[in-house]
Amino acid sequence: MTIQKSLFVSPVGGDAKQIVGQAIERFGDTSFDFLLLVYDDSRYDDPCFASCKIVHDNSPLFWQIKRHVTPELCRRYEYVFVWMDDLDVLDFDPQNFLRIVRANRIEVAHPSLSEDSVISHPVMRHVPGTIGRYTDFVEQMAFVFKSDCWERFWRLIADDQNPWGWGYDEVAYSYCRFHRMAVVDAEVIKHLRRGGYQEGARLEQKVLKRKLRRYRFSRKRALYHIATGSTIRRLSTSAGLSLHYVLVRLYVLLGLGYLRRPAFRH
Repeated sequence: MTIQKSLFVSPVGGDAKQIVGQAIERFGDTSFDFLLLVYDDSRYDDPCFASCKIVHDNSPLFWQIKRHVTPELCRRYEYVFVWMDDLDVLDFDPQNFLRIVRANRIEVAHPSLSEDSVISHPVMRHVPGTIGRYTDFVEQMAFVFKSDCWERFWRLIADDQNPWGWGYDEVAYSYCRFHRMAVVDAEVIKHLRRGGYQEGARLEQKVLKRKLRRYRFSRKRALYHIATGSTIRRLSTSAGLSLHYVLVRLYVLLGLGYLRRPAFRH
């Protein structure tokens, strides 16, 4: 049986050539197509990028993604990997990662982060001895979407506000109605650098949270370990995820977010 290809997307700059080249070599063009969104004046014409589609666009990160990673494009693929350009793939095995994601019907996944990574959210840290954890949050650093789920997140991205995207990952579970999000501990990557904390990005994040205040923002915690072994354990995990999803939907439908957060004022 022929496996449908997946798409690897990365916004990239000139100083990321080596690390992105390593990722492309690891993923390989047999199972992946590559889209590189170059945000500076660097040239990605080295032989290792010959299989990649290169787009030059110096727009801020999430405006690039909104413009170029369209639902129409992503429907051609099985999964969509949206990865930043400061990630060391270490021993990451994309095929094993995809086997885990497929077997557990995960809609949005993210490899765990090594202990020596720059870690902003503790839930992303690698937990040894487990396949992974269903969570209500995965960081928008190495997102992996089932392609038919990408459009839900794409619609969350504004094309005229919040260009750096701060806060989208905090509301994604509730707003996009994702049922199964997970951090996959069986595969690990390393985050190399801390992002620039711009005042403008922080202000845009506050506006986003006020705008979407009816939705439940993530608690950034594990819900259940990915179950192995007995059918009963798997059914129990599935039931627990369904219950959590229902509770989050009720939070939105009952307007509890409005009760907890003050109305937005200009």
